[in-house]
Amino acid sequence: MSSLLAVIAGQTAPAASSTFALRAAVRSVLADANARMATWTSDDERVSLAVGREEWECSSWLAGDAVVASRGPVSVVADAALYARRDLAAALTGAGQPVSPDDNAASLIAATYLARGAAGLLQLNGDFAFVLWDAHQQILLLGRDFAATRSLFYGVLGGRLLVSSTLSGVLALSGDARPAFDRLGLAEAASGLADGSGRTCYVGVRSVQPGRVIGVSPALEVKEVARWRAPEFETGSATSFTDAAHELRELIGLAVADRMAPDMTTVWMSGGYDSSSVFATARAALSSGASGRVESISVSYPEGDQGREDEIIERILAHHGVTGRWIDSSELPLLGDVSRNARRRDEPFAAMYDGFFRRASRGSRDAGARVALSGHGGDVLFDSSMVYFADLLSGLHLRTLRDEWKASREALWSPSQLLEEMFAPLVPERLAKRAAAMLGRQKERFHEPAPWVRTEVAREIAETGWMPLGRHRGESRTSAVARWSLEYPFFTKSQEAAAAAARSAGVEYRMPLLDPRVIALAATRPRWEKRSGVRSKSLLRAAMKGMLPEEVLWPRLYKTGLTKDYLMRSVQEEFPKHAAALCHESALADLGVINPSGLTRAVAESATDTRGWMAGHLYFTFQAEYWLRSRLSVADHLTPFDDVRGTHAPSRETLIA
Repeated sequence: MSSLLAVIAGQTAPAASSTFALRAAVRSVLADANARMATWTSDDERVSLAVGREEWECSSWLAGDAVVASRGPVSVVADAALYARRDLAAALTGAGQPVSPDDNAASLIAATYLARGAAGLLQLNGDFAFVLWDAHQQILLLGRDFAATRSLFYGVLGGRLLVSSTLSGVLALSGDARPAFDRLGLAEAASGLADGSGRTCYVGVRSVQPGRVIGVSPALEVKEVARWRAPEFETGSATSFTDAAHELRELIGLAVADRMAPDMTTVWMSGGYDSSSVFATARAALSSGASGRVESISVSYPEGDQGREDEIIERILAHHGVTGRWIDSSELPLLGDVSRNARRRDEPFAAMYDGFFRRASRGSRDAGARVALSGHGGDVLFDSSMVYFADLLSGLHLRTLRDEWKASREALWSPSQLLEEMFAPLVPERLAKRAAAMLGRQKERFHEPAPWVRTEVAREIAETGWMPLGRHRGESRTSAVARWSLEYPFFTKSQEAAAAAARSAGVEYRMPLLDPRVIALAATRPRWEKRSGVRSKSLLRAAMKGMLPEEVLWPRLYKTGLTKDYLMRSVQEEFPKHAAALCHESALADLGVINPSGLTRAVAESATDTRGWMAGHLYFTFQAEYWLRSRLSVADHLTPFDDVRGTHAPSRETLIA
C-alpha cells in the first residue's frame, strides 16, 4: 500500500514534523521493509509532506515511485493511477504546462492544478488521493477522486493539521495529542452507516469525502473548494442505438486497456452482464496486441442456490477458450477469521462480503496478478430501478405504463411490488422517510442505526443514512436515482473498504465501467435502453455482441447471482457464536455504543428477514466490535475472540469519556 503524510503547523504551534519524524511515521504504517520514501519541508518549516510506497506499487503502471513533485510554487505527493495519459499530456501541454504521458502522477497533478485550478483536479481520469501545497496561495489542498478507492484523513490535533492516507498514520503523527474514540463514529460503523461529513471513529479526525478537494489555510481553517457532481442522465443524444452500442464498446475497450497490467490481469467475474463485459473486453485487448494475460476469478455456488451462475460463467470461458479460477462458496465464510482481519483493517467499517474481497485478492496474487478488475458501476450506468413506473405515471404516459406493467408481470414482478414502485416515489421524501420509520420498513435510501445502538446515540446519528435524491427541475426520477447512487456515502465507503482489503493483499482494485468517458456516454442515453419490461442493460448487451455468447446476452426473466441464500446460510452458521460472545463482554457496550442483550434474538429474527437488513446490521456490528477489541489492551480490557488467542496484544488506545 501507499502512505501519504502531511503536516501544516498552526501559527502558534511548533514547526511541522521533521524529516526523521515523517519517515518514522511512514515506517509505522507500511509493513514493507523495502518501502521507498520521499519527504519535503517548506523553507519556513511550517509545511511538511511525505510519501511512502511498498515496493510492489512502484511500477509505473501502478502508483509509480515515491516522489514529492515540485512544479513552480506547487509541491505534491500522491497515491494515484492516472489513465488516458496521452490525452491529458496533450491538453496540459496545450495549456502551457508541458508534460509527458510518462511523468509520475504527482507531477501530472501539479501541472493540472496550475493549468486548471482546484476544480480541474476532479476532472482527472484516475484513482487518486493527493496532498498539494501552493506556496503562492498559501493553501494546502487535499483531494480524492469520486470512485473512492484511495482514502485520505485529516485532523487538527495539538495545533497542527495532520494528514494521512490512513487513520493509523494520523495517530502516528499525533504524539501526545492522540484523539479519543468517537462514539458516534463507532455507532455508524456498527450500523453500516457512512457519514456524509467524513466523521470517523476518532474525535476530530475526518475523511476527505470522495470527489472533493478541501483547502487548509495557515490558520488551519478547513473548507471545501471543489466538488465532483454526478451528471444528469437521460439528457438526450442524436446518436442511434446501434451507433451508441459501437461507441460504448470502444469506450469500454479504452477504459479496460488503460487499467490492465502489462503482465497479468485478473477479472473478478460473475455471470452478470457487467463483469463478464469487462472480462470479454480484456480478452479482446489481448487479441488486439495488448501484452500480458487475463484470468477470471469466480465464486461457485451449489446447485439450487440463488447465487449460482456457474453454467453461465462456463459458457463465457468456453467462448474465449480459457478456464477460470474458482472459489468454492462453502470455503468462503461471511465473517471467517474476523478478529485477525479486523486487526489488519485500518477502520471499523468493513465492506459487506469483506471475506470475498480478501479471498479474491489472494486468488489474484496466486495467479501472479497485481491488478483486479471488476464490473462495479454497470448497474448504475446501464440499468434502471423500477422507479421509472412513477415517472410514467406522473408524466401521464399511460399507454407505455400499461405495456410496461404487462411486461414486468411476465418478468415475475408481483402487482404489489409494481404498485409500490409506482406510487411510493411520488410521496415527498421526508414524509416517505417518516412513514417507513413508523411502519418499521427499511429502505435503501433510509438506512437506520442498528436496533441495539443505545437510544441516545442512535438519536444523534439518525440522519446519517439519509441522503435526499435532490432531483433537479425537469429531471426524471430514474436520473436522480442514478446520480444519487454514484454519490451516496455508504456506496463509496464500501468501494473504499473493498479496495483497502485488496491492497492489503498486494492487489490494486480497479473499476473500468466508472471511467469518466463511459459515464459521459451513459448519461446521454434514454431510459428504455436501461430497462423495459424483461429487457435490462440493452445498450451494454448490444455493445458486447460477438464478444460474449449469444445465449449469455439474452434477456433474463429474473436477476441472477443473488447472494441471499449464501447470506442466510452464513448467518445461521456463523453469527450465533459471535452474538453470544458480545453478550458476555463487548467493547462497544463498554464505550456506551450498544446494548448487546438483544443480539442473540436478532440472529434468530434475521432468518425471516427476507431483505437482509437485520443480518447486515449484525455483520457490521461484529466487524466494528472486533476492530475495537484489537485496538484495546487485552490485559487491561477485553479478551479477544478465540481465533486470535495467543497473539500479541496491540497497544491500548485512548477511550472516549
